[in-house]
Amino acid sequence: MKIFSKVSTLFIVALTLFLTSASFAQNLQIDITVPKSGESRFSVCAGERIVKIRIENVTPTRDTLPTGTPLTNIKATIDLSILSAKGLKFTGTVNSLSGGTVNIASAAPNKPIFDIPDLLKRGDVVEFEIGIQADCDALPLALGTASPNFDIKLDYTGGTTTQKANTGSFEVVKPALSIPKIIGNSIPGVVKTGFTESIFDGVKGTTDTITVNIVNAGNAPLSNFVYWVKDHPLLTLQKVLVCNPVTKATVELTKIPSIPAHGDTIFYAITPTAIALATSGIGSPTNNTSLFQFNEQLSVKEIWKTDDCAKTFPDIVRGARYGCDGSPTAKCEQALGTSGLRFGFVRPILTPYAAWGKLTAAEYKEGLPSCYATQNPKQRI
Repeated sequence: MKIFSKVSTLFIVALTLFLTSASFAQNLQIDITVPKSGESRFSVCAGERIVKIRIENVTPTRDTLPTGTPLTNIKATIDLSILSAKGLKFTGTVNSLSGGTVNIASAAPNKPIFDIPDLLKRGDVVEFEIGIQADCDALPLALGTASPNFDIKLDYTGGTTTQKANTGSFEVVKPALSIPKIIGNSIPGVVKTGFTESIFDGVKGTTDTITVNIVNAGNAPLSNFVYWVKDHPLLTLQKVLVCNPVTKATVELTKIPSIPAHGDTIFYAITPTAIALATSGIGSPTNNTSLFQFNEQLSVKEIWKTDDCAKTFPDIVRGARYGCDGSPTAKCEQALGTSGLRFGFVRPILTPYAAWGKLTAAEYKEGLPSCYATQNPKQRI
């Protein structure tokens, strides 16, 4: 009696383990390929990246099911709503590669769902691609504060009815615009170094140039971004150019219509036409003239006219920002650059005394500051 009871118990345990194992058996082999190297990696505001998904029926064969279990009504859900995928969005692109046509059941950007063709026997395979892009919300993923990954969940009829797979960790990168150098206008006989290098010397009625160097210090390329300049009370910005210092090619930037909240700022679009004039730096990848790539530099020329002079005045302020739609309000990140302004640094006209005589009383009373181009300050020698 005890022996029978013991055998019965062992049989029940074995049957339970078998049924449990069968219920959790893998009916599908799910392979997800995400871009992990070079400029094909997920990049903030760098457009669509392609993810490849392969699904195979791997149900076991039995005497009653010699070709495995048919799996039908398959739906694949890509879960981009989780924290480790924040900022990654489905673009609407789906390409069927093999095994039938994959259709979009729901195009929700953070949780798209796809109808997968039936896999009727063991060895049947479906392969397809989807497009995913990284927007500004993905910056924490690029800054290393999270480990990027996401799940794909498959629901179906037959077998265990549901299965999940994870991409594993991958990398998200971002651009990093910087303004490492600003060069003020040149003054004959004056060498500007250190903090004076960026100073703009204003002379009323004249036009001169400030050169601003912009570098992409990030691993992600940009196809466009925005350059902006704040209005100045004593100066008028005539135009902004992008120049190639080697070829001397030049492109004038186009203004973006201002919006009320930024009425004191002029925005300019830096498009692939201007980006094509960038120069490569150490470590830059193979040049793609339509992208502002790692360690490339753009030379921006601001053409300013001095309208007036004063004793107190603000600095000249500009910046470069990027956003995924290229508009002035789309600000993922930005770099700022300021340059000082000064007046009265124009060399005087030195004329021999005998040629023009003493300063008259009227000339003494003029008090004409040296920021005027029409009459340089007189000085006797």
